[in-house]
Amino acid sequence: MHVPRASAVRALDAALKLVDEREQQLCWIIESSQSSPEEKYQALVDLAYMTAILVRETTETSED
Repeated sequence: MHVPRASAVRALDAALKLVDEREQQLCWIIESSQSSPEEKYQALVDLAYMTAILVRETTETSED
């Protein structure tokens, strides 16, 4: 199935915006004195998981 390039670019831009927003949320939790240690730990785990996915996808995309 062929996806028009403009649509693919818009979808990628939307996905990157969502990832950036989530990263900011996680960093806020990690840096906040109001967050519990458990919340900070979970935010770190989520951030590491998200980063691993981004690195893997970027690596696979660059090899294509």
